[in-house]
Amino acid sequence: MALEVGDYARYVRTGTVGKIVDVKEEGGTRWYKLDSTGLYYREDQLERVDEVKRKEREESVEEFLQKLRELEEAFQEADDRVCEGGG
Repeated sequence: MALEVGDYARYVRTGTVGKIVDVKEEGGTRWYKLDSTGLYYREDQLERVDEVKRKEREESVEEFLQKLRELEEAFQEADDRVCEGGG
C-alpha cells in the first residue's frame, strides 16, 4: 500500500518521523515531503508508522531536550565555581 498525504512515516536511515504533507514524482521515483523536516524522501527509504509511535518519538525528543537543558545548567554552575577563586 502506497503512502499518502496525511500518513505518518519514518525515514529509516535516521529515524526521523513526520507527517507526509506532499507527494511528487520525478524520473519514475516517488518522493514524500515530511512536515518535521520540510525535506523530500524517496519512497523506498520510508516506512509507515502509526500516530502512537509518532507521539512516543516526540515525547522521547522532548525528554532528551530536557536532559540537555539540565546538563547545560550543571556545566554552567560548575564553570562558575571554577572561575570564582582564580584572581
